[in-house]
Amino acid sequence: TAAADTDPGRDPGPPVRFYHRWEELAADPDVEIVVIATPPFTHADMACEALSRGKHVLIEKPMATSLEDARRIMDLRDKTGRVAGIDYMLRFNPLVEALAAITHSGVLGELRRAIVENYAQDEILPQDHWFWDRELSGGILVEHGVHFFDLINGLTTATPQRVSGRTHSRNNSQEDQALAMVVYDNGLMATHYHAFSRPGFFEHTSIRLVYDLAQVDLQDWIPLAGQITALVNGTTAKALYGLPGFRE
Repeated sequence: TAAADTDPGRDPGPPVRFYHRWEELAADPDVEIVVIATPPFTHADMACEALSRGKHVLIEKPMATSLEDARRIMDLRDKTGRVAGIDYMLRFNPLVEALAAITHSGVLGELRRAIVENYAQDEILPQDHWFWDRELSGGILVEHGVHFFDLINGLTTATPQRVSGRTHSRNNSQEDQALAMVVYDNGLMATHYHAFSRPGFFEHTSIRLVYDLAQVDLQDWIPLAGQITALVNGTTAKALYGLPGFRE
């Protein structure tokens, strides 16, 4: 096990090998998997260096801040035969996994609409924080909203076809609201609204999924419970009873 950080005070001590430069860690022949948990603008160079040295990589979201850099990582992954994973943990939430299975089974009909709203606090993000700099973070939808894009993508086998959106900035340096619409090739329409513009007291996340025969409402950043309103028959009821913790 090894770690790299520019701050020597974060050296965990033996048996962990500690490096001041990430390039040294990537070059360590005993390291097999590199976890990249740094600001987004650094991800592509770090991932490509590790992949080129034969390491598998797990990248904190987002993969990169540009499509060009993301493709660079994917091309090198394919060339080296290594694994390049991204830490999109929401799709591995047991509740989301169960919903994905039900969605793919078709018992609720087609998923027609997804509405994601995320209101996050800005109290711990000073104006000069790298989060606000699109060149460093990718912006709200890239740095933060990617979790929810991935969640919706995981619920459908359809492919995004068209994307449009708008942003709002409170001043010249803080783009604090973003809205995107994604239209999939099967007709599914998903809207994503993300804002870092309110006190922490008002933090709130909601996800509404509209099917032919049901509506699912999830709450909270990491949903642990939800409500399903559905027209059911024996097959549908059996599928719903299979959800973890399901109660009528």
